[in-house]
This record gives sequence, structure tokens and C-alpha cells, in this order.
Amino acid sequence: EEAMRLLQLQAEAEEVEQRRLEAKAVKAKEDREVLTAALNKQLAMKQAEKEKDAAEKKAYAKKINDDHAEYVRKEADLKAHRKQIDRSHKSDVVQQMHSDLQRRYAAAVDEMNRNEQNLNKGFLAQIEGTKIA
Repeated sequence: EEAMRLLQLQAEAEEVEQRRLEAKAVKAKEDREVLTAALNKQLAMKQAEKEKDAAEKKAYAKKINDDHAEYVRKEADLKAHRKQIDRSHKSDVVQQMHSDLQRRYAAAVDEMNRNEQNLNKGFLAQIEGTKIA
């Protein structure tokens, strides 16, 4: 009877040990699943952060390209405007020179006419003087 009792106690102890090992295995499996989920979440967060950084870099590069294109366009506009101003200024200078030349020509013609009139008066006075004498 005692041998039977020892066998029964040993069987119960083995059963308890078996349940303890199974519970430990279940706990280990649950822990692994929790750990795997946490790692997957962390990986997903890192991937999302990488994608966000890449999108920010792409947006920044686009902004730099857009700013550069705008700078180039404004520089071209400025050069064209400067050319227009230069042309306009040259045109104004040419017009001013033309006006000056016209005034000088008119003044020269007036002076020539005065000189001719004075010469004519002198000749007439000489002729009159010769007639009187």
C-alpha cells in the first residue's frame, strides 16, 4: 500500500511538474508574442520616422529647387529690365544729342544769316558811301 501511495505521489508530482512546465511554456510563448509585438511596433515607428524624414528631405529639396528657379527667373527679369533701361537711356541720350545738334544748327544758321545781313549792310553802306563821295 505504501508503494502504491509513493507511486501515486510520484505521479501527482510529475503531473504538477508537467502542468508547471506547460504553464511556463505558455507564459514564455505569451512573453515572446508581447516582445515580438513590441519589436514590430518599434520597427514600424522607425520605418514611419524614416519615411517622414525622407518626405521632409524631398519637400526641402523641392523648395530649394523652386527657390532657385524663382531666383533664376528674377535674375533674368532683372537683366531684361536693365537692358530695357539701357536702351531707353541710350535712346534718351541720342534724342538729347539730336536736340542739341538741331539747336546748334539753328543757332549757326541764325548767326550765318546775321553775318550775311551785316555783310550786306556793310556793302550797302560802302556802296552808299561811294555814291555820296
